[in-house]
Amino acid sequence: MWHALESGEWEIVKNADFDFHSTHFSLGTPFTAFLVNYLTLQGAFGLPSLKLSSDGDDADDEDWDEPARSLALSLVTWLLANGSDPTAVAPKSSEPISFEWEDPEYRELEVDIAGKSAVTVYIDIRDAAQEQCLDDEHERYEQVVTRMNALIEHMRKTPLGSVQKKLSVPEVLVETWERIFTLAAAEGDVCLISADQRIKAHAWILQESSPVVKAMLQSGMKESSGQAEIIEIKVDEPPTAVRAFLRMLYTGQLTSTGENVLDVAALLQVINLCHRWQVVGFMPHLESRACRLVNSDNVEAMLEVAALCNLTILRQACFRVAQVDTALRDNFESGRCCSVVATELELCFGTSSKRAKRQRTIV
Repeated sequence: MWHALESGEWEIVKNADFDFHSTHFSLGTPFTAFLVNYLTLQGAFGLPSLKLSSDGDDADDEDWDEPARSLALSLVTWLLANGSDPTAVAPKSSEPISFEWEDPEYRELEVDIAGKSAVTVYIDIRDAAQEQCLDDEHERYEQVVTRMNALIEHMRKTPLGSVQKKLSVPEVLVETWERIFTLAAAEGDVCLISADQRIKAHAWILQESSPVVKAMLQSGMKESSGQAEIIEIKVDEPPTAVRAFLRMLYTGQLTSTGENVLDVAALLQVINLCHRWQVVGFMPHLESRACRLVNSDNVEAMLEVAALCNLTILRQACFRVAQVDTALRDNFESGRCCSVVATELELCFGTSSKRAKRQRTIV
């Protein structure tokens, strides 16, 4: 998978079991693995090489520069959303990042990455290219500076709240919590009313997970004949989402082994429930999962939840899809998007929808 990441083929890595906290003996960290191909427009980043043609025509590089930057920024956002740490240090065995051009006027650029974080490497490459610009004033170095500045600025603006440490948990521990979750159906002293179903849970689990539910339970607990009454809490989310939410609280997983993957609608309902009940610890994980699922079919629903729950990384993932989704842009411009989504898309597209314009005219 590291070689796929090196080439910028992140769609391949998305479907694999990749450890986002790992390092590579020569490529460094996930944030440095793709830099050579990005800066030379190789692999998925575009052209076979970043070399001047015999007649000095470099128009093709300009044509591919923006798509290459867009891919690199998407890759960085995706790595952050999945928990990769840009401050993690590359192994001391990591090879320097170096590249050169066929034209003898251009000197080779080489930057050591061993023992450095990705943030430091990005700045070092940018500064090395800038130094060459001062000496030689060649366009190739300026392109490197522009590409690295794009990554540095993107890294600066992208919140790192999604970076989470992963721990290995013994399987027996997961199985124990699965059994406790199953026992809740019989022993639970809290009943969540969802549609026409009653779903039980242990009060202590809910109290430790949610300050909102803790306040509700502390105010609602009553003693009757020496035994606590079962407290009922009504929820708007459907049973599938409620069960997934509870399983997550007990086991850290939305579904059990062998169950179907939770669909997008149910995932967004779990996110809404977590937001309303202030179950903040799981939000980065849920946001990361949602980011991997954004597409043209669900981008409006995803963007609405991102806005209402203030999920910055998910909002950025939605913006990337929206920018190339002509059908969504048509809906926006014709005023067919809901007000929350329309407001977000105004930021994305830089224009106002007909709905927004009509509202301003009436006011």
